[in-house]
Amino acid sequence: MAGEAYSAEFVIGQATVMVGACEDLWQLQPSLHSLGLIKKFTTKLDMSFVNLAYNNGGNPIFSVMTASAINATMDVYEASARNLSIALGQLPTNVESFSDTYDIDVAVSGSTFASFTSDSDVTSEFVTGDWILIQEGISDVVHVAKLTQDSLAIGTGPFTITLQFDNNPTPLGTNFSNGARVMRVNMLGINPNGEPDYFAAKVVGLTTNRTKPLTVVFPKVRIIKGFDLKFDADNYTSMPFELRPQSCLPEDVSYSDFSNGSVAQIFTDNRYRYGYSYPLPQVRQPTSPTLVRSVRLVTRNGKPILLRNNKTLGVYR
Repeated sequence: MAGEAYSAEFVIGQATVMVGACEDLWQLQPSLHSLGLIKKFTTKLDMSFVNLAYNNGGNPIFSVMTASAINATMDVYEASARNLSIALGQLPTNVESFSDTYDIDVAVSGSTFASFTSDSDVTSEFVTGDWILIQEGISDVVHVAKLTQDSLAIGTGPFTITLQFDNNPTPLGTNFSNGARVMRVNMLGINPNGEPDYFAAKVVGLTTNRTKPLTVVFPKVRIIKGFDLKFDADNYTSMPFELRPQSCLPEDVSYSDFSNGSVAQIFTDNRYRYGYSYPLPQVRQPTSPTLVRSVRLVTRNGKPILLRNNKTLGVYR
């Protein structure tokens, strides 16, 4: 029947996209490497040809592929430090996740230090060179500073922790009250002239019955579009990512698996075709080869035969 569906392997919904270092290609997992909520993931292959025309109608009789390009695009919604680093083309090697915040005890205005009380000694979390942020409540009054020495702890518990930032004093006239929050933050540099890193990517999407995963792996990609930070009060914003896969070189860690020049691999266990779960008959040459111009393939007694003008030309074995 024309248009009849033979399986339930339809594709709708979102994919999970994982990005990491090239050497981690086969170790990419959602819990560690996922970009989180993404929408409209698309990967496609575009090919260009030079055609030799048959007549004035332009019907090609021969063609040569002159170029091909594959890319992947998506909208990334989570503006995490890791995603922002990847968007900038930087491996998130030094990106950390900081969940602890502390309420400062001393109000700072035009000061080069801040202190807070903690039940445990957390000086190992604040060392020279770390960046901190002080925020008044949940407002936009913030101050960013770089620690100029390791934090100091006084007492035996609770501890008074002092943070020193000699080179970044708080602005004069800016008041941070007792209870303002202090936290460690990541610093991501934006360098338009820097050489972007290479990444590996893994994409997993489920078909509608959620039992057939379609998995695509890219051993070597560059983020050619990503960083697009927007603030919009009317709707949630996203960063439009574009990944450009590249062929592996002999020195690349995944070269042995992609040495045939492929830039991606698709893995699927979907073997179903036209409702059959077993291999279809292999088409071979007829027993008595005959040059034909128009033929049709039918079956007789379960065996495929080749007909032209209702005459048998050969039986496929």
